Amino acid sequence: MVQKKIKDYIDSHGIKMSKIIRDTGIPQSTFSAIINGQRHLRADEFFAICKSLDVPPETFEPEESELVTS
Repeated sequence: MVQKKIKDYIDSHGIKMSKIIRDTGIPQSTFSAIINGQRHLRADEFFAICKSLDVPPETFEPEESELVTS
């Protein structure tokens, strides 16, 4: 799950969520719901978070085992 990878990255790098909230303009309650898996992450939010963290989107690419297969 991308949200979990974002949360793990933030935690492991000691990044303050307030910085991401400020940079992205995503409300605190919305950001909290996103990273806790309680709300879907929209594409524009995802790219804004990546920009705030100064990482490419591929950083949070799902593992092959996480991909949905039909």
